[in-house]
Amino acid sequence: SPDFNYLLGQIERTRELREREEISLNEVVVKQEREDARKEEFEAENMRRALKGLPLEEWVEDEDVDEDSLASSDSEVIEPEENEEDSDLEEDDPLILESGRILADYINLNGRRVSSANN
Repeated sequence: SPDFNYLLGQIERTRELREREEISLNEVVVKQEREDARKEEFEAENMRRALKGLPLEEWVEDEDVDEDSLASSDSEVIEPEENEEDSDLEEDDPLILESGRILADYINLNGRRVSSANN
């Protein structure tokens, strides 16, 4: 599923960042690396949206992003309200969907083994 593939890509990108042995102290290089990572994440998100038939988002240049607003939005925690959208989101959770597929495959394979043992 597109969501599951997106999560796998995020895990891989995170793993690559953690395995880096050198980090630049040059401000220009750090900003460029941050912008590159942001662009890669944006492209992955748009690929996921395209595969799901959702509208694509537009790229916003780093200069256009107000760092103060980003910092304040990161520190604020917004409690989700319980409504129908939340239950719909839970149904579309890629981990739950993939877990269900794995469980269905296991049951199917296990059922075949039991039926062939009875013959």
